[in-house]
Amino acid sequence: MKKDHQFKFIEGSFSPEEARQVLLSLVSQKINHHQMEVFSNMERFGYDPSHSQKRIADLNTVYSNIETVIKYATENNFKINVQSNIEMTFAEIETMSDSMVHQN
Repeated sequence: MKKDHQFKFIEGSFSPEEARQVLLSLVSQKINHHQMEVFSNMERFGYDPSHSQKRIADLNTVYSNIETVIKYATENNFKINVQSNIEMTFAEIETMSDSMVHQN
């Protein structure tokens, strides 16, 4: 199997309300994922949540920016063209023994 993969995820022209539903639900799901990750990893492993907390803050900014664009489109009677791709690549999984070797 090849190492890199690309998929069209969203491609279309949407009313502001349709764009709001599609885009804000995706961003909300990502925020919820990181919130659950923070809670789960803190409880189970005492994990440093700073990466997920930063992503939550970044995604909240994205959410707000999308709302601003949608409000503008609504007020000016515009449709919104949305294109989004997913890019996937394979990477080796670092095991606990690998990380100990890298530390030495």
